[in-house]
Amino acid sequence: MTSHLKHGLYLVLCTLLFWGCTTESQDGLPAHVAAIDSLIILSNEERAVPAADLQPVATFQDSLFLNEISSVIADPTGAVYIAGESWKRTKIFKFQPDGTLTDSLGEYGTGFGEFQQISRLQFRRDDLYIFDGELNRVTIYDTINNEFTDTLGIWHQPDLIPVDWTGADSKPVALLGESSFLISLHKQRDPAYDPIGAVRYFRADSMGNSDWKPLYEMPDFRYIVGDYAGRPAPFTIPFPERPIAEVSAGDRIYSAYSEEFLIRVRDADGRELHSYYYPKAREPLDPDEEIHPLYSHNDQLLRVRESAQFPDEWPAIYSIIADDDNRIWISVITGDRNQLEWWVVDDRNGELIATFTWPFDKPVVHVQNGLIYTVEQDDMGFKIVNAYRLDLADEHRVQSAY
Repeated sequence: MTSHLKHGLYLVLCTLLFWGCTTESQDGLPAHVAAIDSLIILSNEERAVPAADLQPVATFQDSLFLNEISSVIADPTGAVYIAGESWKRTKIFKFQPDGTLTDSLGEYGTGFGEFQQISRLQFRRDDLYIFDGELNRVTIYDTINNEFTDTLGIWHQPDLIPVDWTGADSKPVALLGESSFLISLHKQRDPAYDPIGAVRYFRADSMGNSDWKPLYEMPDFRYIVGDYAGRPAPFTIPFPERPIAEVSAGDRIYSAYSEEFLIRVRDADGRELHSYYYPKAREPLDPDEEIHPLYSHNDQLLRVRESAQFPDEWPAIYSIIADDDNRIWISVITGDRNQLEWWVVDDRNGELIATFTWPFDKPVVHVQNGLIYTVEQDDMGFKIVNAYRLDLADEHRVQSAY
């Protein structure tokens, strides 16, 4: 495996930067990729990249009967916090590192210390920040004194938003620095007529104040549109084209649009540091495989999907996770719909240090303290969390599927 750093700004710019431009530069790179300064091109061709095995360490379950698990994180002592939903009631559960359940935090609702849809858990020292994507707010829990201390409403200021973004929907994404947040602003749209849309990312303080100059912008979640009785009907597919935003413990922002393996790295003020690119050959998408096995029982849903124009290919990547050791974990979509291939990149030197395949239905959701946390199902179909340790096997050579 090698990676090399590409310097210099190319003159050929693609005006459709993220919107599927395929024009190539003289060195064979897509023009919008070649135009990026400090570009790290990943490769696993010149020497072996260690294969990796995941060794089980602990299970976090305790008969909670959770239907969904949306976020997992560990505190400085190794205690694990899991945001789970049971019978549409959201709560946070605290476990010891060995899997022993010790406490639960909060309740379902809209009041102080209550949640509706937890999208992210994040620590800043001993304070647990709980992101509620439904209520668009962040609740702070003091893990030393075991009490909720504050609720922050994260919103935008309409008078500072461009006219064509009036009515845009803001969402808190992650902590950024000591007292600010990365927030996303999704342009208002009807996906039946605007299936892609646009999203901008900003830095705001704890009161939602910002200069509203975007750190960056990219396309929003892409819907597929079919026809229902003469009207457009949007729907989604298992691996959609979508924006991905992740923030590391060191306040680096990792952004990508899933259609290609291109990850931009910025500091907390939005300044670009470097980017990662891999010329991933995207897997072909067969619409028949997405339509008839799943929807032949429902004539209405079947007709909508049969009338739709599907993309020719699946996206290149599915998700990005930043761990607490300056590494990024990138899940790559493969030819096997049931498997993702994970690439582990050391962001200190741009080296690809490991790859491994892992089932799609057992998603990796968090990496911390040398442990990989996955969401899986027990024998009754309820969600649980398993922790694994990554075991690098240097003697194994990665067999690239690309």
